[in-house]
Amino acid sequence: MEQMSSGRLSEAIAFQIAELILSGQIESGTKLRQEELAKMLEVSRIPVREALQLLETQGLAKRLVTRHIVTADLDDVHVRETYAMIAAMEKNAIDAMVSERGLAVLQEYEGIRPDMEIHRMIIQRTANLYVQTLLTNAVNYYVQFAEKKKPQSIYTMHNVLQKWATEGESLLNEHYRILAETVIAERKKNYESA
Repeated sequence: MEQMSSGRLSEAIAFQIAELILSGQIESGTKLRQEELAKMLEVSRIPVREALQLLETQGLAKRLVTRHIVTADLDDVHVRETYAMIAAMEKNAIDAMVSERGLAVLQEYEGIRPDMEIHRMIIQRTANLYVQTLLTNAVNYYVQFAEKKKPQSIYTMHNVLQKWATEGESLLNEHYRILAETVIAERKKNYESA
């Protein structure tokens, strides 16, 4: 792995491990061993330890009383619940922008097509720092993975924002339902091939 700061390296490792967990390549309840992960990712144990701490804060891993770290239980219900919560946060962020600046604020998103770019712009325009932090973490760990894997759909973020005044909330919920189902399908595919 190329040279980078310790913080950036541990975050990059956390993203890699998160993808393995979300995809089901590392199953729920699996013990995450620093040595094995460091060897697999060809890095030292220190950034792996830091990455595991990041994954704990994202709800993708948990520390047991024995001090071992295992992957979180990500059954279908938990996946759907997680993506529904992210949708609710993003809806509130959009509502706050519209409340503050009117529907015209959504015109700033015209011409922007990649959904991830729209998610990130919404985060940047979120005034509440706590909500901004929660959304940033959710988008970086959960949404980004699902957006890369999801099938083509009419429920794009561009369409959601275009129709915000009339049906945006239901389109946003459908967009996140598709993301959740994408993760569930990816996990099932990997379980079946294992």
